[in-house]
Amino acid sequence: MRESSAWGGVHDALFNGNGLAKRLLIAVVAFSSVITTVITGVELYRDYRQDLHEIDTAFEYIGSSYAPSLSLSVWQFDAEAVRTQLQGLLHLADIEYAGVEIDGNTRWSAGSAESERRREVALPLTHPQADRVLNIGTLRVVASIDSVIARVWSRLLNELVGNAIKTLLVAGFLLVMFQYLVTQHLTKVARFVAGIDLLRPEADVRPLALDRRPRGRPPDVLDTVVAALNGLLNSVRSAHRDLQASQRQLAESELRSRLGLEASSAGLWDCDLLHQRVQVSDECARILGLEPGTPPPELGFWRERIHPDDLAVATEALRKHPARRAGHLRIELRLRHERLGWRWFVLRGGVVERDAGGAPLRALGTALDFTELKEAQQALLEANRQLESRVRERTLALEVARDEAERANRGKSEFLSRMSHELRTPMNAILGFAQLLETLQPTGQSRRWIGEIHRAGDHLLALIDDLLDLARIEAGKLSVRLEPVNLHAVIREAEAMCVVAAESRRIRLAVEPARGALIVLADRTRLRQILVNLLSNAIKYNRDGGSVDVRCERTGRDGKVRLTVSDTGLGMPGDKLAGLFQPFERLGREDSGIRGSGIGLALSKRLAELMHCELGVSSVEGQGSSFWIDLPLTEPAIGVPAAVRREPASAPRRTLRVLYIEDNAVNLAMMQAGFEGRAGLELLTAQDGSSGIAMARAERPDVILLDIQLPRMDGFDVLRELRRDEHLRDTPVIAVTASAMPHDVDRGKAAGFAAYVTKPFRFGKLLALVETCAEQQTRSP
Repeated sequence: MRESSAWGGVHDALFNGNGLAKRLLIAVVAFSSVITTVITGVELYRDYRQDLHEIDTAFEYIGSSYAPSLSLSVWQFDAEAVRTQLQGLLHLADIEYAGVEIDGNTRWSAGSAESERRREVALPLTHPQADRVLNIGTLRVVASIDSVIARVWSRLLNELVGNAIKTLLVAGFLLVMFQYLVTQHLTKVARFVAGIDLLRPEADVRPLALDRRPRGRPPDVLDTVVAALNGLLNSVRSAHRDLQASQRQLAESELRSRLGLEASSAGLWDCDLLHQRVQVSDECARILGLEPGTPPPELGFWRERIHPDDLAVATEALRKHPARRAGHLRIELRLRHERLGWRWFVLRGGVVERDAGGAPLRALGTALDFTELKEAQQALLEANRQLESRVRERTLALEVARDEAERANRGKSEFLSRMSHELRTPMNAILGFAQLLETLQPTGQSRRWIGEIHRAGDHLLALIDDLLDLARIEAGKLSVRLEPVNLHAVIREAEAMCVVAAESRRIRLAVEPARGALIVLADRTRLRQILVNLLSNAIKYNRDGGSVDVRCERTGRDGKVRLTVSDTGLGMPGDKLAGLFQPFERLGREDSGIRGSGIGLALSKRLAELMHCELGVSSVEGQGSSFWIDLPLTEPAIGVPAAVRREPASAPRRTLRVLYIEDNAVNLAMMQAGFEGRAGLELLTAQDGSSGIAMARAERPDVILLDIQLPRMDGFDVLRELRRDEHLRDTPVIAVTASAMPHDVDRGKAAGFAAYVTKPFRFGKLLALVETCAEQQTRSP
């Protein structure tokens, strides 16, 4: 089903008009291609310069190391030794020819100078005799630049092809995720907006709701869009009610006009075009503000009563209309009423009499005061303008909110990654030196102080991990891997991690064995983390000499098992249980002297929800608390029996040479102190990638410990360079880094590290890992 859903997302993104996602894909591919090309070019140019430097270094090495020995062989005229030494020069990087010239003639040579682009050096061969130095010949060495360029082109092709594949995979993933996270919801938003009938907004249109699970997720830009659209729908309905009121007023005005015209309330006018006089009816005189029975005024009288803004339009219409043989005259204009001021009138009519030549003699028509109707129309236009303005403002606000949400999401991810790295680096020094101090076998108060440092460091590290886990959950970055898990085995693991703390306070830790094997569907690591949190709290808030009971029982026919952790501690009042699973909430225990941060239960609650489990609590103040978690039962996984491991026959142990590449001086000092005095181990150090590669090539260590965050050349670049060297490509390289985010670990494993160790680490586990990697390398063919 997931594969079908994923393919459906790809199909929708590519073929169902998702132009926005396509443009995003094109932009990502184009930008990544440009950046990759530039970075690859810079790296290859750096490699090219490095290879040329290595040729120069080889020339210097030949001059300082080979030339004296070769001079002795030439002086002794030992041809076999000379040829052997010249042949040995060809094993140096990019050396293709070496020859000894005596008196301008080549006496011995090895290889051939066939490259078009090359570098060469002539080194004098001398022999000391008495008080002077004899020049007995010249050593000519030629290095191939063509081979360097060929390697650069080969690296360029590999880099471009590899980066192109990675870019396309990332772009495809972004396309599918954009379809899943954004486009499908925007499509529903579009359908919702299209379904709003502006003529009937009061119809049964339910508020917009997206198909997303709201529990445990902070609001994002789509939630803002939904809220804004629902608000817009309410605004449209409110505006429509106002519009209906205006339309009702307009309809009433039109009805009054029609009834007034039918009842002769519309005034009649009769224009004598020959004598330029206009006669009006009594009703027309009334609506025009004239006294009934007024003698017919001249046309100039009416021209003076027309609004200045309407005079030109009215004059042009009256001038053109008499020439037309068909059609009626219709003019909207403002006329000055004697008492009411400017009023809107519509004049309708036409020529009703012409002379024999077709010249107009008489025009007849009506005059209607439609001021109320005109004002209603203007009010309606103003309402529409205001509605459009509000829609534009809401749209702009939605776009701004979306951009802010996207920036906040990117900032949160970057913050988590940086905080994880920056917090783990000093913690590595604290816990590392604490481990070293323990190896000095302190006594008395010193032992207690070192133990306190160790416990405080472990507590702080656990707090950092909990905070980062909680932040990743809220950011939607933490995922779980559900699989069949032996519940009793996980309980025993959690019990072993808490038994020391229980014994220090004489608290009885009792685990009631379950009837039969209980296999639950959960993430083993996260389930153990929840149980450790519950057991730690049960011990922490218990009384000295109390007890903690752990029991499992099936809940009935729903296929679940309930795991309960009960204590005989302080308990909690019922009115405070609602805030128990809120982050940093300690229910007034801040001044109790019991150490805590208030995030363990909040994190456990969210981890349980990620695994589709339910975590709850019941408590009686003064008697204790019981925390429970309901887990779904499942069938055990079918596995292959493990083969019996046969230990190889013991062999004499040799000294392991370990190279540690690290730019942090404190970490270097700590590692040196950890290796000091350990039999069978020798530590070499380098403070940057370039010097580390050079030392690895010169010393050929058994195992390499490599930091990731190195200046100028990071750990991934160093690993790639080591894999290119035929003498070092099989040397185990272990990443030792403070980059502990899940995507960092995945990237490290994909890069080909033999192991990925996150700081802070345990010296014992690290040294065991070093020996294991070295042993596996020795066994490999």
